[in-house]
Amino acid sequence: MTLTTGTRIGPYEIVSTLGAGGMGEVFRARDTRLKRDVALKILPLSVANDHDRIARFEREAELLAALNHPNIAQIHGVVDANESLVLVMELVEGEDLAARIARGPVPLDEALPIARQIAEALEAAHERGIIHRDLKPANVKVRPDGTVKVLDFGLARSGQPAPTGPNGATGAVTSPAMTMQGVIMGTAAYMSPEQARGKPVDRRADVWAYGAVLFEMLTGKRPFDGGDVTDTIAAVLRAEPDWQSLPREVPEAVSMLIRRCLDKDPQRRPSHLSVATFLLSGSAEMGASAPRAAQTIPHTAARRRLVTLAVSTFVAGVAVAGAIAWRFLGRPEAASTPPVRFTMAVDTAGETWRDLTDRPFVMSPDGRALVYRASTGGLPRLFIRTLDRLEPRQLGDASGLLRTPFFSPDGQWVGFFDGPVLKKVRVSGGPPVIIAGGINAGGFGASWSDDGSIVYGERRAGAGAGTMLMTVPASGGEPKTLETVDSGSDKEDTFPVALPQSRGVLFTTHEPGRGAASEGRLMLLDRTTGERRELAAAASGADFIAGRIVYADSLGRLHALPFDPSTLKALAPPSGLDERVHVPVVGQAMFSAALSGAIAFLPAIEGANPVSGRSLVWVDRHGREEPLAAPPRAYAVLRFSPDGTRLALDIRDEGNDIWIWSLERGVLTRLTSGPTLDMAPVWTPDGRRIIWTSTRDNANPTLYWQAADGTGAAERLNGPGVAYPGSVTPDGQAVLSSSGARAIFRTSLTGDRKSESILGPMQALLTPEVSPDGRWLAYESTESGQPEVYVRPYPNVDGGRWQISTERGSRPAWSRNGRELFFLDGADRLSVAPIAVNGNTLVPGVPRRLLDVAYYPGFSSRGAYLRGYDVSPDGQRFLMIKSRTDAAASQTVLTVVVNWPLR
Repeated sequence: MTLTTGTRIGPYEIVSTLGAGGMGEVFRARDTRLKRDVALKILPLSVANDHDRIARFEREAELLAALNHPNIAQIHGVVDANESLVLVMELVEGEDLAARIARGPVPLDEALPIARQIAEALEAAHERGIIHRDLKPANVKVRPDGTVKVLDFGLARSGQPAPTGPNGATGAVTSPAMTMQGVIMGTAAYMSPEQARGKPVDRRADVWAYGAVLFEMLTGKRPFDGGDVTDTIAAVLRAEPDWQSLPREVPEAVSMLIRRCLDKDPQRRPSHLSVATFLLSGSAEMGASAPRAAQTIPHTAARRRLVTLAVSTFVAGVAVAGAIAWRFLGRPEAASTPPVRFTMAVDTAGETWRDLTDRPFVMSPDGRALVYRASTGGLPRLFIRTLDRLEPRQLGDASGLLRTPFFSPDGQWVGFFDGPVLKKVRVSGGPPVIIAGGINAGGFGASWSDDGSIVYGERRAGAGAGTMLMTVPASGGEPKTLETVDSGSDKEDTFPVALPQSRGVLFTTHEPGRGAASEGRLMLLDRTTGERRELAAAASGADFIAGRIVYADSLGRLHALPFDPSTLKALAPPSGLDERVHVPVVGQAMFSAALSGAIAFLPAIEGANPVSGRSLVWVDRHGREEPLAAPPRAYAVLRFSPDGTRLALDIRDEGNDIWIWSLERGVLTRLTSGPTLDMAPVWTPDGRRIIWTSTRDNANPTLYWQAADGTGAAERLNGPGVAYPGSVTPDGQAVLSSSGARAIFRTSLTGDRKSESILGPMQALLTPEVSPDGRWLAYESTESGQPEVYVRPYPNVDGGRWQISTERGSRPAWSRNGRELFFLDGADRLSVAPIAVNGNTLVPGVPRRLLDVAYYPGFSSRGAYLRGYDVSPDGQRFLMIKSRTDAAASQTVLTVVVNWPLR
C-alpha cells in the first residue's frame, strides 16, 4: 500500500511523512472525525506479505494496548486498509533524545528528569511482563513541555510475569527460537551482553540499555562503540565504558546506578528500575526534575551545583553503601571476546546458491554488512543488509546479469560483473559506474586492492583459452595483464584476493578438465617480482582475515594460515577450523571473511543435492501443468530428440552427467559418467548422436559427441577453446556454439571438422539457435545494454539483423515449423513472437508473454547461459523444469560468526 499526502484511510487523512525504519513507516495524519493529529504506522510495502513481520506488527499493537502510562506513546486503534495493517498512535511532538544528544551532553538538571521518566515507563511495562528490547535515544521523545515518551515497542516481547528468581529477577520471556534461530534483535550499541550472544533475556536487558542511554545523555557519547557492528558487539562483551568521561558533578549515587546497570553479569544489575526512579525522584524533590515547561531557573553552573548538592545529600546513605559494595566486589575482569554466531535467512527469490559456481555474496571489510544478489521483478539485483537490521535494501539501481560482488577497501563501493562489463556502485546508492567492458566470459572473480586497482580473472581468447589475472584502475581505464602466462596455456587462474598493502594476490588455479575443487591449488602472486608459488593443494577460494589466510579444501573444511602480507611469508603451518562450507563442483567456495574478524558462509550439507527436488512438467499454452513421470533430480538443461520420443538431460547430481529419458518407456538412462563436468546436450538431426560440453581430457569446457545409445567412446570435436553448444544445423553438417559469451562459432561435423567464428566478438553472444529451415540464426546479446533476442540470416550473418524481444529476452527456441520464436522475458516467463518471411527479409511480430509462471530458466555461469526448456514437436506444449515451491526454496540460510575463533 502506498501512502502519499492526501491519502485517506478511514477518517484519517495523510498530512506528511514522519519517518521510516525497519519496523514500519510513520506518517502524520489528521483524524477528521475527532479533529486531532495522529501518527499512522504501516508496514513497508516490501514486507507487507511477511508473516513474521505482520505478527510482530500486531504484537506491537497488542502490547501498546496493554500499556496505559503517561510516558509511553499510546495507541488509539488499528485500521485494516487494503490488506495492510495500520496502527493509529498518539502523535508525539518534539525532539527525540538522539537528536538532543547530537548537540552535546545533556546538563544534569535536564538529564535526570528525562532519565526518571524513562525508568517509570519501562518499569510500568515490566510490571505487565513486557520487555522493550530496543531502548535507545532514537526511541525516546521529549515533548516541548519536558514530558518523555518511550516509543517503538516493535521488538518487545510479552509474557506472563514469571516467578522471581535470585535478586528478584524474572524468568526469561524470549528465546533464541523466538528470535529467528539466534538472530540478534535490537541495536548493537545498547544490547546487553546476553542479548548480543542471542541468549534468552529478561527485564535486565532493558536495565542495561537504560544505563547505556543515561551514560550517553551525561557524556554525549556511547558507553560501547566501535567503527562497525563487530567492534561494538566486541566492546559490549569485553570492554568497560570510559568512566572518567562522566562529568564531575554527577552524584556518586547516579554514577553507581549507571555502573550497576552496565554490569556484564545480569545477576549484579538492578532487577527493577524502581531503584532508578527512587534515586532520581530525590532530585525532583529538590527541584531538578520538574518538566522543562517551568523553565524558571536558568541552566547555570551555579544552579547545577545546587542540584548536585541536593541530590548527593538525599542519596548519601545509598551512595556510601554502593561505594563500599563496589570496592568490596571490585570491577569485573574484562572477558575474552567470545564468538557470536547466528543464522541469516536471505531471500534469494528461488535462486539456489548451491547451483552456482561463483559466490553471490560478500561481507564488508568492517564485518558490518552483507551484499548479495537476488532477483526481484525477474531481474537480478544487489541488496545490502547490515547485521544489526532484519531488512535489506536494494543497492542503487544496479540490475542485469549481476555476479560476484566485492567491496572496496573502505567499504564505500561495491564492484560487480554485469555480463562482460565490470562496474561499481556506491553503498549509499546511485547509478552504477562502468570500470571496464569487453571482459571475455564475464570475469572469474574480482578483488579491490589497497592501491586503488581491481584484480580479476578473465578467459583468454585464442588457443588454449585458459584463465588469467588482469588488473584495471578502479576509476576506470585500460585493463592490463597481471601475470606472465605461457602461450597456449589452458590453466585456470581464478578468484583473486588482493592482500593488504597491495603487494600480494591470492588466487586459485587448477588444471582444466579435472573439474572438482580437489584439483585446485591456492597460489600466491608477488606483484613486485611476478613470482608465483603454491600455498596449499586441493584448495577452493580464499580470504584474508585477522592476519590469516583462510581457505577451503575440497571437502569444504576451512583452514587458517598465519601470514604476513608485508613480507608475503607464512608465519606458522596452517591449522584446521571447525567450519565446513559449501564447495561447488567447479567454482568458488561459498564463504566471505572480513578483515575485522567476521565470516559469513553457506554451510556444507550432507546427503542429497539440495536442488534434486526439481521436477519436469508439461505446460500447455494456457498454463496448465501435467507432471512428467521422471524422478525429481537436479535438472539443468533439456532437449527433445528430433522425433520427440526422448529427452537429453543435463543433470547436476551423481557426477554431473548427461542422461536420456525415454518418454515411451519412462526409463532414465545415464549416457556419460566420470568425475568431469558434462553438460548442455543437443541432438544431431538424425537423432543418432548427442553433442555436449565436457571438461574431460584436461580440456576447457569444449565440444564432445557420442552415439545416443551409449555405444562407442566419446570423441572430442575441434571446437573453440571454450564452447557451449546451442544447436546443430538442419543438414547435420555443423554445430553452432557460444565461446566465452563473446563469439558464436561453427564447427564442422564432417571432414576436418574445422571450427570458425561466424559472429563476434561482441557483448554476450549466447545460445545460438538455427531455424528449422536453416535460413535464420537466433541468439542472445547484450549489445543494446541489456539482454535481448536477435535474429540474423544464416549462413550469411551480415545480411541483416532483427531484434525480437523488446524488454529483455534470453534463451530463444524455434517452433518446428519456424513460424514462432520462443524466449524467456526479463522475468523468466516464456514469451513468443510470430515470425514471417518476405523473400530475404524477416518480419517479426509483436512478442507477447505466453506463460505467467516463471520456471527454472536453465543453468547459467559466466559464459554459459543454457536453455532449461524445450518446445514439443507440435508446438502446443512445453517441457519445463519446475523448481521447488516450498518456503525453503526461496531462501538461503547463511551462517554468520562475529569474533570468529581462528585458533
